[in-house]
Amino acid sequence: MTPSRSAVEVGFTFHAADVKGLHMSIRKNILAIVIAAGMALAPVTGALTATTAVAAPGGFPQLDNASQSKAAADYLVSQLVDGNHLNSTFSGTADTGLTADGLIGIADSQSNAAAATAINEWLKTQAASETSSGTMAKIAIAASTMGDDPKNYGGVDLIRKLMDQTASNAGDFGDPFAQALVILAISRTGEAVPDEIVQKLLTMQYADGKDKGGFYFTNDKDEFVDIDTTGVAAQALMQVGDHQGTTEAKDNALAYLKQTKTGDFWPTYSPVNTAGTAGVAQREAGVDVSGTEAWLIAQQQLAGGGLPAELGGTEPDVLATAGGMLMLTGSSYDTASLVPDDQTSWLWLLLPIGAGAFLISAILWRRRSRR
Repeated sequence: MTPSRSAVEVGFTFHAADVKGLHMSIRKNILAIVIAAGMALAPVTGALTATTAVAAPGGFPQLDNASQSKAAADYLVSQLVDGNHLNSTFSGTADTGLTADGLIGIADSQSNAAAATAINEWLKTQAASETSSGTMAKIAIAASTMGDDPKNYGGVDLIRKLMDQTASNAGDFGDPFAQALVILAISRTGEAVPDEIVQKLLTMQYADGKDKGGFYFTNDKDEFVDIDTTGVAAQALMQVGDHQGTTEAKDNALAYLKQTKTGDFWPTYSPVNTAGTAGVAQREAGVDVSGTEAWLIAQQQLAGGGLPAELGGTEPDVLATAGGMLMLTGSSYDTASLVPDDQTSWLWLLLPIGAGAFLISAILWRRRSRR
């Protein structure tokens, strides 16, 4: 008669097959965890390696022109009044729109976070009193660049203010430059741009003649086709989504930018500013603008960090530098973004973790497939 065994003995006795099965189960679980980790981290690591605005180890950005972007940002920071705003080069008084442009470029350079924060706080104090639609739109874009919500910026809903203006003026913000900025400000929040705003912009484009595709600009005495305005309008048309006539208008605007370009730049009143609008629009459309980038860097070398207002100028100019910076950083009004310091360390940890997860999963899958 076979001696009986206790329940405890039975419970802790495994056959060889059971042990093998347990090992297989553990390996399967590990494999599942590794694969899941790799799949979860794939979008993050892919996004980090694809963008030019991600901070590298130590907080410095991976930018195509990192040192030039930093030099331009350093120049703008040196021109700050009270450490938090820029003055107009014409009136000498605080210029909210110029300050917003400066903040967008400084923040996107990833090189002066403390200064960007100070400027951002100053801009918040200006949001409630601002009435210019174009300037409000620039403030909203700057807010988005800093990671703030334009719908609650200094206690002000900038997007609602712009929408309210739409209701009272049938979507007309006065000129195509402001019109385009409003579109870009709204689209960055993920809100649908009202069709009446888009359609009004299209009426501000020349439909035929030698200036076909160009957008006009107006002053107190005249209306004239303007390349800078056309560049910003083209950027806006690339972001509005499905609206009647926008594809043709965008293509015509880009064709106008191409035909008016002389070599690597546009011979406008301030070619540097135009590089920051028309050049950025071309880049957004997939055009090779490496020549324009090289030309802009050559202008900067003459100016010692800042960018000159006139062609071949040797003195830096605040307005030109703020206007041309996005051509250096590789961004646009739609994509400029500051990566907060508290995110840079863990973001870059995800890169090797994600890569390691994929490598391990690939090895385990390969071994498994050989059985």
